[in-house]
Amino acid sequence: MRHFLTSQSGQTLIEVLVALTAGVVIIAAIVSASLNALTNSNFARDQNIAAQYTQSGIEIIRDMRNESIASLSASYLSDNTYCLAKSCSALDNQIPSCWIKSGNCGQNVDKFVREVVVAHDSSDCNASPTPNGQQGFLSSNVKVTVTTFWYDSRCTDSSNAFCHSVTLSSCFSDFTIAPTP
Repeated sequence: MRHFLTSQSGQTLIEVLVALTAGVVIIAAIVSASLNALTNSNFARDQNIAAQYTQSGIEIIRDMRNESIASLSASYLSDNTYCLAKSCSALDNQIPSCWIKSGNCGQNVDKFVREVVVAHDSSDCNASPTPNGQQGFLSSNVKVTVTTFWYDSRCTDSSNAFCHSVTLSSCFSDFTIAPTP
């Protein structure tokens, strides 16, 4: 009987603890990788949405130019930063959420903040403007920069809550359609 008791093998408490520790480490690694993938997926989604809102902002300005070139003139649209809410179809001085930024634009496009910066005579825009003196035309080129900001759990700086952004710039000038023969 004595031989029978000494020949039995079993797991010791230390072996069980090592196995449990290894299992916990493996499960923690899987959970961490899954959470990281989810965070990256959410960031990519937000970045894609922000890019769409930014492109939409550029298209709104392009539509303004196409409808009336005077809407981009320095006398109407001065060099400034403008808010461009989701409901805006143009930069309109009659609608505060679609006009010059005073303070903070706030989350004006769902959870995003969309701003437009207008700069006349920008050195980045080197196309030849229409000569001065012609009525109804731009006397200079206009650089428009649309930026859409957003935040997520990665934004930890309290002074810069909206730490992520997508920016697009475009140069606008008047255009003359010349008929082709």
